[in-house]
Amino acid sequence: KKIPKNGTTHYEDNEADYDVSPTELYVAIESKEWDKALGIIEEEKSKNLKQLQSMVWVFRREKFESDIMRWRMLPLHAALFFRAPFKLVKALVESNEEGVKEQDDVGMLPLHIAFKNYAVDEVIGLLVSKYSLAAGVRDKKNKIPVDYTKSASSPERGAIIRSYSRGLIEAEGKHIDALKREIERLKSEMKVLKAENLKLRRSKTKK
Repeated sequence: KKIPKNGTTHYEDNEADYDVSPTELYVAIESKEWDKALGIIEEEKSKNLKQLQSMVWVFRREKFESDIMRWRMLPLHAALFFRAPFKLVKALVESNEEGVKEQDDVGMLPLHIAFKNYAVDEVIGLLVSKYSLAAGVRDKKNKIPVDYTKSASSPERGAIIRSYSRGLIEAEGKHIDALKREIERLKSEMKVLKAENLKLRRSKTKK
């Protein structure tokens, strides 16, 4: 595997083949070199690079079936998979804020992986605060993130998280319904205003 030096390689379409040229950031995370990974993120931030490694998807194909994807993930997914410390997860989220909304090759959001790999409360809280709707997103197994707490090492913690998340989903649903009602109200007001404006213009034309 050829590992490029930090900031010297451009990845077309933000994609990197693991067996050809994985990003230095991904390799550091996979190797659990947390300080090195943090250093890469901080260095790129200081250079104001157009393409950040935190935004590059790393993928791997099946050895004898090049058209079949074995896996595909962002550094954030990888960090949660390898149970990186909160400080690194936070740095990755700040470096690529849209990453919390991205699903990997099996439809998992970072929040799914966090639950599945027993992430600490700080990590769960960070991911939920950045993308609360993630609580209701289903992966390719038709599971929402909290479904992965059923086999968690701490049943009590899993029950608390499931209760909180389902309440969050319900609250988001009510919020969306309220927005829809407000939009319909504004549409009705616009119709009335248009009708009144048309009536006014007609009366001026008659004069």
